[in-house]
Amino acid sequence: MKAPTKAGVALVLLMPVLATSQQRYRVYDTGVNEDPTRISESGKMVSSGHPNYMWDRLNGLTTIHGYKYDNDVYVQDVNSSGTAVGSAWKPVAWKDNTYQLVEFTWTPDVGIRRFGDFPFGSEACGINDLGEVVGDVSDVQGGSHAFRSWPDGGWEMLPPLIPDGYSGAWKVNAKGQIFGGAEFRKDVYDWHGVVWQPDGTIVDMGNDGPQYQNFPGDINTLGECVGGTFGPLGDLGFLWRPHEGYTRIVNPFKADAFIDATGINDFGLIVGTLDIYGVDYGFHAYIRHRNGDIVLLDDLLDSDSAGWKISEAFDINNHGEISAVGYFNGQRRGIMLRPSLRPVIDTTGG
Repeated sequence: MKAPTKAGVALVLLMPVLATSQQRYRVYDTGVNEDPTRISESGKMVSSGHPNYMWDRLNGLTTIHGYKYDNDVYVQDVNSSGTAVGSAWKPVAWKDNTYQLVEFTWTPDVGIRRFGDFPFGSEACGINDLGEVVGDVSDVQGGSHAFRSWPDGGWEMLPPLIPDGYSGAWKVNAKGQIFGGAEFRKDVYDWHGVVWQPDGTIVDMGNDGPQYQNFPGDINTLGECVGGTFGPLGDLGFLWRPHEGYTRIVNPFKADAFIDATGINDFGLIVGTLDIYGVDYGFHAYIRHRNGDIVLLDDLLDSDSAGWKISEAFDINNHGEISAVGYFNGQRRGIMLRPSLRPVIDTTGG
């Protein structure tokens, strides 16, 4: 047999993530009733709740312990090496029974630790595979200001849209682009979606037409952003592309019914949750293909996963693996959906 060509191997690597309506998914059950809100490129998922955990198919569940109480931990993201970030309540050394919400990184071998020397409360919301962390820091008035930190321990505050305006950083991609939000009018709590470039400059995404406010979801390596938006048109999802602006993601079953967009990969596949009134559990997870087609994940399960109802989808990586919530026999579980179709290696190249 002739060895596969480079082009053939490239096709093999691409095909699992180029989902079509024929792509099927197999359910992998974490065994716990939690929301695995993020999944890394290596298939690690994290959840914030009781318990707080990291999960992968090889090692199963690993509990993420807090500074003192495990139920006071809010895990937000994880990278491929298994470093998780979030915020947790930490006792203040100089006061009895006083706690402060502070940022953390966590690894299985080191556990939880602070990486900043912020004077007030702080939270870490996103981490990339380079170890860059983003989040926000509180000021004395309780307002938030976006920051970025580096693996060597250094950090910087990110510029606001307006002088002294509040901001928050949510996700950082592999290129160091940061997706978040920033106040654009003082004292009215009006925020726009923003993207901070690696050099620190800020791009104002504005809002989608008549909608009031954006809620950040995810950013891919192309700088494409997804999230939710609220306003006169209802609760919609959005896709924002550099130089193109907004594309609305509308519930295909009822245009004014709820839909959001929480995850996007580098192939433009988007996942989220929508509401179908009066059908099963109401909420249903979906995948949106790059051509705009929206398909319920319930309709894409392979035969080995028959009986599952997928109610929420949170994130999708470049292997097409999806972090989600599903029901089986009435039991709610955090799950991974993994593509079950595998392409045949192209051996016909010259």
